[in-house]
Amino acid sequence: MAKIAIIIHYIGKLPEFFGLFAHSCSYIPNIDFLVITDAKKPEQLPSNIKFIELNLTDFKKLVEAKTEIISKVNTGYKLCDFRPFYGLLFKEYIEGYDFWGHCDMDLILSNVFNFLPKEAMESDIVSMKKEWISGSFALYRNIEAVNSLYLQSKDWKQILEDEKYYRFDECGTMMEGEAMAYHYIQNGKPILDLDSEVESITHIVEKIKVKILDLPIRIYQKTCIKESLSPDMLLKYDKGEITMVESATKNHPIGSKYLHYHYITEKKNLWFRFPNWAQIPDVFYIDDTGFYREEELSKRAQIRSKRKMEGNLKYWTRVFPKKVFKKLLGK
Repeated sequence: MAKIAIIIHYIGKLPEFFGLFAHSCSYIPNIDFLVITDAKKPEQLPSNIKFIELNLTDFKKLVEAKTEIISKVNTGYKLCDFRPFYGLLFKEYIEGYDFWGHCDMDLILSNVFNFLPKEAMESDIVSMKKEWISGSFALYRNIEAVNSLYLQSKDWKQILEDEKYYRFDECGTMMEGEAMAYHYIQNGKPILDLDSEVESITHIVEKIKVKILDLPIRIYQKTCIKESLSPDMLLKYDKGEITMVESATKNHPIGSKYLHYHYITEKKNLWFRFPNWAQIPDVFYIDDTGFYREEELSKRAQIRSKRKMEGNLKYWTRVFPKKVFKKLLGK
């Protein structure tokens, strides 16, 4: 079995959902998760999660020492732009691993190896989105040709220098109008035909696939993740396995399984609730309003209704007045 290290570079206090993420990691003992951070290490962690202390000031020094470029990075999102550089920046931490990778923490992982067939493990870059390299979870073979792939972007120095977040780890930003290229690519527009602000890692991968770049790098891309839940959907997490157990959507029928569920959309909703569990159960459920224990399912309709009502109340009593006040001030 291949040795894999997933790197999570995070600055600041750990998010409230870190415990959920860590619990899901415990069911993938054959993968090491390297959390490089200035956050306080939790007292209890699965044995495959390693904390490595590094604050933002020292990270900037590391970037300068390895690239001779002075970085202006100062926000958490900007750190994502550095993901394709991990093979260089964190070289000492990934020695002995066959693959290094990156993932987000606002997600629940299943047993990753169930979604990595022989074709994937024989590839050099593995993405869990077929349209672009997935920032939420991707793997890179730990070889020089892959670790230095960022050099194929004409904009790699700008990415390191500038404080702006360019989404370099995925498909980049647009020159005009739309800030993101995602929906253009999902609708079938080739990324190389877009008016992109920078050449992202997905631009490089596409150039390899269409032979613009003659590099012996093998690419595996398949969508195996779930992002965003509609009201008809219910996911079940069961000891390292994520399954769709309720759905009226053809693209995600009952029985569908996923490498991870990414609550990137739901966490922004005022009615979405993270659990306050003293001990995270091995089996739980998730819908568009949050998490449920198995014994709560019989009352899910009532709980959903209460969460929606509380979310709407929060909007009209807290969020909406602030919007009106800002409008009156001309902001």
